[in-house]
Amino acid sequence: MAGFACGLLLALSLVLPARLAVTPHGSESLLVMSVFLLVPFSLPVYLLPFALIGTLVQRTRRVSFLLLLFCTLTAVSGIGLATVAYRARPGVMRARMTAFHELAGRSAPLVQAIHKFDEENGRPPVSLDDLVPRYLPSIPGTGMGAYPRYEYVAGDKAKQRYGNPWALYIHTSIGFCNFDMFLYFPNQNYPEKGYGGVLERVRDWAYVHE
Repeated sequence: MAGFACGLLLALSLVLPARLAVTPHGSESLLVMSVFLLVPFSLPVYLLPFALIGTLVQRTRRVSFLLLLFCTLTAVSGIGLATVAYRARPGVMRARMTAFHELAGRSAPLVQAIHKFDEENGRPPVSLDDLVPRYLPSIPGTGMGAYPRYEYVAGDKAKQRYGNPWALYIHTSIGFCNFDMFLYFPNQNYPEKGYGGVLERVRDWAYVHE
């Protein structure tokens, strides 16, 4: 039972946060918390060597055998469920990319507003706030709970980092120590590799798989 519970937590940590992140109900905190779901699974693995050593000592042999049995069952059932979750992960990632394909479409009014500002003023806006209210009634959100905001950069900073007069980007981490990004370049000059990963074109945007 304990092994099944640990395995289930591990399976959920591999697939659920990444899928929910791109829905309106996702959250950044859920992605961070998913890392801690690994703790119940890893604990029996760390205890296994101590259980093996304990079986060599007469006084602790009985308890160590029980602990060894617990650790073994937990590890086996956990690995089994984790394998199922891992096999389901490609489907989850495809669903994520479909969501980003839809986000690229939803982002068209924002992109068009920036282009129009640039055409009429001879320069891109300094910040997205410059678009309101003439070009947009308000700055839209992304519609993704874990990644709710567009980030924008223009001028020298955009040219140095992105090789463009301006750029839109969204941090799309899939958990702890992951730096995936979703990028829009007006010049459409996306490299195959860069920004810490491999780029995948998504309509006029690009997703950086770190």
